[in-house]
Amino acid sequence: MSSLTVPAGALSSSTLAAIEEISTNSKDSEMLKAILSKLRSGEIELMSRTDYLTPNKCAQLLGVSRAHFNKILDAGMLPYRVVGERDRRISARDFSLFVAHTENTRRVAAYDAAHSEDQFLDLLENM
Repeated sequence: MSSLTVPAGALSSSTLAAIEEISTNSKDSEMLKAILSKLRSGEIELMSRTDYLTPNKCAQLLGVSRAHFNKILDAGMLPYRVVGERDRRISARDFSLFVAHTENTRRVAAYDAAHSEDQFLDLLENM
């Protein structure tokens, strides 16, 4: 998840038009046009790996409650820095690594579960 935060409307119409002009000469023009359309509508959000996110934003991106995400931070599963007396910030880089690790762990668990069921069924058939 390498990204750069660009607020909706942050790119001028002329900049977007210039990007579209470049994209028409590219074999990936349809993909670029779709990205530009979503940028214009504010449907997608890009962020830099050097940006910092609030726990609320991280929870929103993960689709969990802020309280649940705070438990993740409290458990030490994700590094953060304290701003002021109690506000926490998570680097976008660390967050993206956490998301990738979590998704990989889920994939492996799903694969293992599927194969253990197959092995169990094979065992039953051989009885």
